[in-house]
Amino acid sequence: MPDILIQENLKPLYPDLIWAKPENRNNAGKILLIGGNEYDFKNIATIYEYLLTAKVGSIKIIFPDILKKEIKIDSDVGIFLPSNRSGSFSQKALAELMDYSSWPDSIILGGDFGKNAETRLLFERFLDKTKQPKIVFVNDSAPFIPQTISNNLNIIIQPLPIIQKFFLSITHQTTLNLQDNLNQIYQKLIKLNKIYNQPLVSLLDDNIIFIYNQKIVLTKLSNPVDPLQIFNKLSAFICFYISIYENSIFEAIISGIYNSI
Repeated sequence: MPDILIQENLKPLYPDLIWAKPENRNNAGKILLIGGNEYDFKNIATIYEYLLTAKVGSIKIIFPDILKKEIKIDSDVGIFLPSNRSGSFSQKALAELMDYSSWPDSIILGGDFGKNAETRLLFERFLDKTKQPKIVFVNDSAPFIPQTISNNLNIIIQPLPIIQKFFLSITHQTTLNLQDNLNQIYQKLIKLNKIYNQPLVSLLDDNIIFIYNQKIVLTKLSNPVDPLQIFNKLSAFICFYISIYENSIFEAIISGIYNSI
């Protein structure tokens, strides 16, 4: 069995990062949250609330402009970019997306994008061009995850079946069978992470599992979690920590996980 770090409830692995969070909002990170479509923006609203709970220094949210009449939000926070006939983001949004991506310390692609082909193409082009170094993929942003390694840090926060599907699409051979025993799952996750060395965060047997640089960290959950909400909460707190501890990504993600439970 591979070496596994265990983070217990009430025992953070990196307490200094937990207790040394900046009190001055000017030092508490800048996060850009992107998502929503004409019919749904619940995940975006939830992530925003968690970002506020985390006390992020500055937040901006990009929505498709079809939601402009429906969403009442401060103009310093809400940004509305061109939408298409399907009610999601249009390719016409690319130039402004690029402009706004230079502002934050990190970006959350928060979901509620729908299944529109034009929107998927838009974000494929955006992710290919952006210089933003830290991007979190949660909810239905999974299809946007680049299949080749770039200079970006792509933090994948997804259920294991989605991670399984993603790796099958890029390896065509190394499969993750969720019916395997835990040791086999750990070994395969490490092998997959060696192929695609980006941070992976998911749920496994009521624990939050984090894999990066072929290391595994399990954070024990003392209480059951809502699987529909825990990914939103993880994305907010992890993004907060990687924004304020830019030179300690491994430790920052673990601390973000701890603060989310």
